[in-house]
Amino acid sequence: MDPDQVPESQIFKSDEAVRLSAPDAASLIGKVIAGKYEIVSLLGEGGMSSVFQAKDLVINRTVALKILLSLRTADERAILRFQQEAKAAGRLNHPNIVQLYDVGTHTDGTPYLVMDYVPGETLTERLRSQGQLATWQALKFFVQVCDALGHAHKNGVIHRDIKPSNLLITTGPGGSELIKILDFGIAKVWDEALSGQQTTRTGEVFGSPLYMSPEQAVGTKVDFRSDIYSTGCALFESLSGLPPHVGETTLSTILKHQNDKAPSLREASLGRDFPADLEEVVAKSLSKNPEDRYQSMSEFSAALSSVIRTMDSGSLVKKPIVSSASGKTINASAPKEAKQIKVKESLVTAVLVATSVGLLAYVMWGKFAAPLNTMQTSQKGPSIQLEHPTHLSQPAASEPTALPNLPEEKPANPDAASLLPDVSTSDPLNNEYDQEIADHYRDHPDESELRLKNFHISAAGLKTLSKFKSLRKMNLTDATFNDLTPEWAKFSKLPLAIFSATNTKLSDKGLLTITKIPSLRDLNLGNCPDLTDESMKDIPHLKLLNKIEAPYCKFTDKGLALMVQAENLENLNLEFNRYIHGAPLVGLTKLSRFDEIKIGGTAITDATLAPLGNCAHLRVLNVLHTKISDASVPTILKLKDHLRILTLDETDITDAGIKKLAPLELKQLRVEKCPHVTQAVLNEFRKKHPNCTVWDDLNPYVSEKVQNKLLY
Repeated sequence: MDPDQVPESQIFKSDEAVRLSAPDAASLIGKVIAGKYEIVSLLGEGGMSSVFQAKDLVINRTVALKILLSLRTADERAILRFQQEAKAAGRLNHPNIVQLYDVGTHTDGTPYLVMDYVPGETLTERLRSQGQLATWQALKFFVQVCDALGHAHKNGVIHRDIKPSNLLITTGPGGSELIKILDFGIAKVWDEALSGQQTTRTGEVFGSPLYMSPEQAVGTKVDFRSDIYSTGCALFESLSGLPPHVGETTLSTILKHQNDKAPSLREASLGRDFPADLEEVVAKSLSKNPEDRYQSMSEFSAALSSVIRTMDSGSLVKKPIVSSASGKTINASAPKEAKQIKVKESLVTAVLVATSVGLLAYVMWGKFAAPLNTMQTSQKGPSIQLEHPTHLSQPAASEPTALPNLPEEKPANPDAASLLPDVSTSDPLNNEYDQEIADHYRDHPDESELRLKNFHISAAGLKTLSKFKSLRKMNLTDATFNDLTPEWAKFSKLPLAIFSATNTKLSDKGLLTITKIPSLRDLNLGNCPDLTDESMKDIPHLKLLNKIEAPYCKFTDKGLALMVQAENLENLNLEFNRYIHGAPLVGLTKLSRFDEIKIGGTAITDATLAPLGNCAHLRVLNVLHTKISDASVPTILKLKDHLRILTLDETDITDAGIKKLAPLELKQLRVEKCPHVTQAVLNEFRKKHPNCTVWDDLNPYVSEKVQNKLLY
């Protein structure tokens, strides 16, 4: 219904509502409003209104009636916002938006809205009753949410309060479930803003903190991209079971939205597996800067639909190519055998459950090897996702349970090497993979991002890859290739910023080709057993390099000495490089931007850690599974101005050391499997540091306390 068509007699006046004396919600049951709406029952109450089930006595129809009730909201601003809702909702006619039928006032001046009565449950109620949604179910719901909000945005309406309790799950045609958006109660109408009517005063903030965009939280002007962020928050909770940011207080939650990077879905769900492209879609929707989010709801919806198509093609079938430039999905030709595979849902579920249980145990003990790259290039461009199924027969990398006695000379690492398929220089690899790369180069030669997970790439494929002259990000995780060929050598001419080769047999020569690229910013090299210190010799010349992720490799202090010469290095992860003793760490004190180091599982000592006390901006320190003891406490205390995350799992720290850490203003402290630390001392630390999450043997990774902070 167009608000311009509402009879003048039904449009309520602000001065009348300001003087109203409305009854409470319960007293209205059984009353007739405006001579035609009989109130049957109370459905729910909000901050400035209540919603009832009612009967339209004129046409004998069940409706939902929303009434502005309380004197405390009966001021001009409250009435104006209620008028906004009427005008905004009246413009919207969409199957996933609850329809508005009427707007008016009762004889006592009480304003009301009449909407379609939709039986069902809110997404909040669904999450409470069954936990997080199945991935496919969440995706299908949120494609509908995006489509509905896209319709609203095209009609000049921003919702500004998207959250699970404003999303109603009901039954659609044919018995299938669909979702509808409720409550445009704080919607901002663009035409009114353009006409100079400012209904939201400076300093007023509307919305729900758990789902509020950074710009909305500080009361600045918002546009449709604020709805994209809030939708991303609700989607994140539907998939992981928790909102992306949960603080101890409303203020701390808002600050997390402002300052903290959202965890991945996998991290938030304690190891549940999600498609990599879904992780990227959610992360993009949660970008702090509106410019980095999707620039329309239709773009957001298309990205989610692409993930659905990927999943629908079968969990053991390769993902389709997605070009963000064209917005089209191009179905790459999967191997013929894969196309014929029809995997039963129960089998897939069993595999995922088994995998998730293993990952859960892995994460609970803080042993996450070879994390995937989380850095995003700021240069926008199309991307390709050519992901092939993981080799299910490969065992997961075994984690060490105790630091071994280290020999003088570096031995081979047969355990790590056995996890990787062998690629000899004469191996004629599968041409189907090469053909997919060639096909995509033909159609999209300007790709900026390639993910080639589980690909088997021959010299022909490498030759094609070297032709992508706009390539900024390349991920070869779990891929097989021969990097000793002339074709690989041509990679040195690519403008790469981010290179990932986790779980591969990348050689020293192959990496030396990559480190000749002056634009390189980010290296991800986890569990590459063939790499030696020799591969690091060009690192000091990389002026833009700011991140090296190389856990579970075989680097020694010689390689570390080269890494710390990268003058703009900010982040270094060398976990479980067991032959690093740490003497070269002193070089990090010269780096003005360095703020994060993970060096657990190495042979560092209190003495070799000591120079880190002079790293003025160190924010994250991880020394798990080492011989670090109370002797390192003075070193750690030197970092008190900036240190926020400290991991001491499986170290020799004691109660006395924990007590001495009291001056630190930590956000996270991990002390799991520390035999010399007692619960009494940890509880005392918690009392003194209420804003710090302490993880220990009784509260591993994400404590029950954090989960209970969920407020709907």
